[in-house]
Amino acid sequence: NGSAVRVEKTDSVTCEIPENGNLFSSIQTNYYGWQVNGAKTDLESNLSIHAGTRLSHQQLALSEALDNLCTGIAKDPNATMMSSQGDNGQFGYVATYGKQSLNNDELGLAVFFDPDHFGEFTSDEFSHIVTLRPADKKVDYYFAAAWVEEHNRIKDQAAFQKYVQQTAKSLANPVKVKVDVK
Repeated sequence: NGSAVRVEKTDSVTCEIPENGNLFSSIQTNYYGWQVNGAKTDLESNLSIHAGTRLSHQQLALSEALDNLCTGIAKDPNATMMSSQGDNGQFGYVATYGKQSLNNDELGLAVFFDPDHFGEFTSDEFSHIVTLRPADKKVDYYFAAAWVEEHNRIKDQAAFQKYVQQTAKSLANPVKVKVDVK
């Protein structure tokens, strides 16, 4: 109904860490009885990250269908916003770059999504938002942060924009392995 609703009114919540390794870690959170828009649904959230990447993967599954889910990035007056709906050759994204860290350093933030799930870009007082349409009651997306002081750092907005565009293309064109058995 025109406003973002956090996953906050639930019957109960459980959380576990199924993987906590040096190369891969994940967190699974189950929200039971999420009350949203006059309905109730269960929401399973699987959040994961591989070593050596800035990308975290968010996978969401609903027990009851909803028209859309949304995610986004906090607005900061010191950051420039960039976005793309994506297409067959690249994922869509919403991203910001600027002096938006708590230490007033250069920081890039991005959310990447499959363009087949794209609903719309919107915003509210606090956030740049992308709405995503679940398919089979599921939706997933990736998010990333790039800080100017990190190892292999991205030093400016142009480098961050290049990273975002390369990542959007990579996500839309995953590596495929074919094994011929003789």
